[in-house]
Amino acid sequence: MTISVEFLKKVIQHIVDISNDKCSISEKDIISAYEENELKAELLSGLFFLYETITLHKKRLNEKNKVLEKNNIELEEYAHLVSHDLKSPLRGIHSLSEFIEADLEVKNYQGVTDYLILLKKRIEKMDNMINGVLKYSKISKSKAPIEKVDVAKCINEIYETFYKSDVELTITNKFPLINSEKVKIFHLFFNLIENGIKHNSKPKKTISVSYNDNVNDHIFYIKDNGLGIPKKYQKKIFSLFETLDGENKNNTGIGLSIVHKIVLGLGGTIGLESELKKGSTFIITLPKNTNSETIVL
Repeated sequence: MTISVEFLKKVIQHIVDISNDKCSISEKDIISAYEENELKAELLSGLFFLYETITLHKKRLNEKNKVLEKNNIELEEYAHLVSHDLKSPLRGIHSLSEFIEADLEVKNYQGVTDYLILLKKRIEKMDNMINGVLKYSKISKSKAPIEKVDVAKCINEIYETFYKSDVELTITNKFPLINSEKVKIFHLFFNLIENGIKHNSKPKKTISVSYNDNVNDHIFYIKDNGLGIPKKYQKKIFSLFETLDGENKNNTGIGLSIVHKIVLGLGGTIGLESELKKGSTFIITLPKNTNSETIVL
């Protein structure tokens, strides 16, 4: 049996063209070529291997291109949002500096002192915003190894960080060990618990964390007895720098956007149930990995 040089050239050219995304070739094409030229089994196997390898590489390349395109869009929106929102405290600082200059000219030192206090607060606000942006960016880009994460232990460590006599944390008696990125799980619960404490003016602040196990997902409920979130804000609160009317001016509105980013990055979803003056419940759903275990506290 002989194989024509022209046919081999044609096969090689097909492979080159596929690599360059100039054309496509199917298994049917290869089988047809085999029948027409009576190729040896070894050559047919090689062609199939090349076909499958190139197809796989093209698929991976397309997936990477889609992720890159999505990241570029997010980066543009992110840069625009950050530059816009950082201008607000800068404008305030500029105005205060002008007021201080004016009071110095007329030797109104009490006015200077008052404006310096306000200036310090504006600078602290901007510093918090910048640190929050850096944290948000780091969370977005970081990729830690997957390991078994003791969620209950993470929550107890977080509670120790926030422990005060007016704060009470309750958790259910069973929590899962989940296969995930430990640092992201920690930041996820840290920001939600911090949010429940920070936006709560009641004498006794309560945070309740519970767990529901279903077939495909881990579902966590983080409930507080805080101020609650008005309906008009409930779809906005996960956006970067989004804050509620009348909130503490030092609040940057970054914590819940970090939570949202982490949950999406882990392939999950986040929901919210809230009632004014009664509190909020955040519902975190994370896809279940195999070999998850349950531990009793």
